[in-house]
Amino acid sequence: TDSNNIDYEVHNSFNDGLCRQLNTSTKEVRINKNATYLNWRYIDNPFANYKIISLANISGVIVYKVIQSFSDKEKTEIDIMEIAFDNNIENLQLLLNAVIHYETNEINQFNIWDSIFSSEYLQLKKIGFISQMPLTYLGFLNLASEDKSPEHYEKWNINFGYSDVF
Repeated sequence: TDSNNIDYEVHNSFNDGLCRQLNTSTKEVRINKNATYLNWRYIDNPFANYKIISLANISGVIVYKVIQSFSDKEKTEIDIMEIAFDNNIENLQLLLNAVIHYETNEINQFNIWDSIFSSEYLQLKKIGFISQMPLTYLGFLNLASEDKSPEHYEKWNINFGYSDVF
């Protein structure tokens, strides 16, 4: 689809190319996002309608769902579950614009969970993403091992898709 000079594709399932883009984290604590997992998590999910858009001919993929705003039922928001854009701010902007062009409703807000230790954090901040309430915190206590390295949150790859299963 070429909409206002944004060349993108909408997918009905995950293929190896999309999986490679979404599975690039080198963090110590991460999920192996292969096609079986991603299709189970997003495509076979009976409770939510997730959408997949990739940029054509350049690196970039976004997995999202459209939600009704919790604060104003008249507004529409996008929850970004997964995103990959090679830390290229232009690709990030193209992905967000592709979503806006693809959706029929006016989008009032994009939501994302991200760590301040992620490689994408600075690019997201540069284009206007801000931390706001409610902030979500994650913690754990390792009872099974004396290896304390996973206890450092900067070694974790975390995104919306790991928790949004309702």
